[in-house]
Amino acid sequence: MKKYTFVILFSFLLAIMVAMPGAGFAIDTADKLCFLQFIHPGGEHKPDSGVIRTWNSDPHLRKYVVSPGKYMTGISGEAKSADIEFWVEWEPSSIAVKQYEEPVKEGPKYLFVPWLEKFPADLENSQTTDPWVFGDKFYYSFCLQNTSKGPTGLRYLSPGTVILFGSCVKQEKFVIDTVFVVSDYIDYNDKNYEEKLKGIVPPEYFPMAVYPVYKDPARGSDEGDFRLYIGATYDKPYNGMFSYVPCVLNTEEGKGFARPTIAIPDIITDNLNRGRRFNEQKSIEDSVKLWKEATSQVLKQGALLGVHADMPKWPKQDDTLKK
Repeated sequence: MKKYTFVILFSFLLAIMVAMPGAGFAIDTADKLCFLQFIHPGGEHKPDSGVIRTWNSDPHLRKYVVSPGKYMTGISGEAKSADIEFWVEWEPSSIAVKQYEEPVKEGPKYLFVPWLEKFPADLENSQTTDPWVFGDKFYYSFCLQNTSKGPTGLRYLSPGTVILFGSCVKQEKFVIDTVFVVSDYIDYNDKNYEEKLKGIVPPEYFPMAVYPVYKDPARGSDEGDFRLYIGATYDKPYNGMFSYVPCVLNTEEGKGFARPTIAIPDIITDNLNRGRRFNEQKSIEDSVKLWKEATSQVLKQGALLGVHADMPKWPKQDDTLKK
């Protein structure tokens, strides 16, 4: 009896070790098609220097921003140009151009304009911006792809994968800020990132998103291997799917909006406070079906699909806070 108990216990421990990256066994490195729920911190930035929010070196937060961009009112049709407002990760500096005295429920308290700036080499633990939604394409390149135990499944996603970046609110619902559809990828590391990514990402991407990882003295330079995922766009979709940020039009009387809730049984976990849920898919048709369902829920909650946001600019001296 003891012999059988030992065999069962050993088999159980072996299964756990195989499932753990870095536990002495290689993880499955085959690319997988997923409809992925990705949890990141959902708190809101506020100014920390007058009306300025300086480059963040604390835990990640979201910003509610305004930018010239393009939006769609559905999954088909033409994109229209306008100033759009949306929730985003932007860790470099920005200026608060409006404060909402009576915020809508679960809506923003501030409206920011994101800035470009030089990488602050003297700031330890300067946060990177990931995912990136500005310019011609979306990018996702670092977050949670490696841990102290080794690479994670986020390093091995195939084109057609859909990533819902968002947060769980009060362990009751999952709200999103970015829908990322993988169209392609490039593998790179600390030795070849400039060579591999040059000409693929815009020049602004390096100081805002890459240097905080590779040139931050608090992290060191050896951060392991990563994969730059390139987002499908509205004008070059992947099997009809494209990346977007839920958004609204910028108006003088606007008060912002709460991030849309996504609820899909057996796919979305409402109380997932950290990490990710992969939901591996059998076919691209399954992935498309889920993307359409999530996008339908976004539209039904009154949001538009922000498919382009202009690259942030250098700050102006006459920017002021409006109340």
